[in-house]
Amino acid sequence: MKENAQEYEILLEYFNTKNFVGLVEYCNSKIEFEKHNHSFFGARGKAYYELEEYGKAIEDLSRALELSPTYSIGLYNRGLCYYDTEEYELAIKDLENAKLLNSELASIDFYLGGSHGLLEDYT
Repeated sequence: MKENAQEYEILLEYFNTKNFVGLVEYCNSKIEFEKHNHSFFGARGKAYYELEEYGKAIEDLSRALELSPTYSIGLYNRGLCYYDTEEYELAIKDLENAKLLNSELASIDFYLGGSHGLLEDYT
């Protein structure tokens, strides 16, 4: 349990300092030994998103979701990738599923509404 808390703090420090390249490198080193830990794929996917490397982000976030299908933040982040790459149907699917799992996620309604609006679905 303490090890997971330490890992979380390390990942959080990379995010807080916006050191996304360092985060990718850190996750690479961890994934080499922990190929079944969704957190490292999710964190690296978010870092790729921030670096606007959407294809890599979607790949990593999809892997994280294979390992942990109820990973709401992974669904949310992959939904943002789809939104930014104008794949609005996929964005809606991920964002709706993320919202079902965790309705507290920041800006989820903004991106859901935006995706529907961009598809001219005003229902």
